[in-house]
Amino acid sequence: MVQQYPYKSHSDKMDVLRNHPTLNNSVKDFIKVNDSGNDPYDFGMLTELQLKNSDALKSPSEIDKRTIEISNCLKILFIDKMKY
Repeated sequence: MVQQYPYKSHSDKMDVLRNHPTLNNSVKDFIKVNDSGNDPYDFGMLTELQLKNSDALKSPSEIDKRTIEISNCLKILFIDKMKY
């Protein structure tokens, strides 16, 4: 859905999601958490400077944080549970 808008701000992308006619429950949940302000990632911090200054371990960017979370989920699913 959002692939058409790679250079829009996070706020603009959220508006696109909110107004999309075919929202699934996962996207609705994402919007709800984002709007609550309680999500663990501040996508508004995704600036070029912030990304240049990030270090995945010492000073992770929001993308680094998200990537680590996704990696942990994949590890649990494929290595721990499915024994791949």
